[in-house]
Amino acid sequence: MKLTTITPIYNEEYLLPHFIFNYRYVNKMIFLFDADTTDNSKIIIETYCNKYNIEFEIIEFSFGFDDIGLIFLTNKIINKTDSDYFICVDADEFIIANKLNIYSFDFCHALFYQMIPHESENKDLIIEKPMLQQRNYGYFDSLYVKPCIVRKQANPIFGVGKHTVQINGITIYPQVYAAFKGMHLNMVNLDFAINRYKERCKRISDRNRTLGFGSQYFLYDENVIVEKFNRPCFKCFK
Repeated sequence: MKLTTITPIYNEEYLLPHFIFNYRYVNKMIFLFDADTTDNSKIIIETYCNKYNIEFEIIEFSFGFDDIGLIFLTNKIINKTDSDYFICVDADEFIIANKLNIYSFDFCHALFYQMIPHESENKDLIIEKPMLQQRNYGYFDSLYVKPCIVRKQANPIFGVGKHTVQINGITIYPQVYAAFKGMHLNMVNLDFAINRYKERCKRISDRNRTLGFGSQYFLYDENVIVEKFNRPCFKCFK
């Protein structure tokens, strides 16, 4: 069985070493790389994929934060790539799973908790340390329940944002009874969260604004980010 991740990238140098470490069990990683990326993301991809002996491919695009463009590109890649299964996640979405317990389904949901660093946890992440040893606290957010693991033979076609997927012509919607738990790490620390929202607000496409996709990035409001960061949380992982 061959397993491949497909992940969009824009200025992800902080999370990428952790992302590649978390998914190091896959056979191949495909990165949809925003051509306007200004940090060292490409170098980090090459360094860590080579370190863990993971085949990788970098596919550049230049249409900004445009959900329709990204999902069209994702589905096109799934159609032409030789792989049995695909994990289609963003760079801040960490599924807590392993290679063996994925291979039983045409599709799997992952329930990503919004992780907030607890006072007992380090502000910054440590590279090559399992994420479950670094982050345990957060809260449930229904926006991040996604059917994001699919089997190619089931003819998957993702909808915008990967919140739905067609499996053999039947649309699968988010279900809270997910096969796997996951961590959504866009709030890994406050400085990171503020900068991430600010940068993504600049990159939202006109089509997204017209259609309402990615609305959380339409306006940059630091107070909203701080409020989310300070939201009461509970222990999601034991």
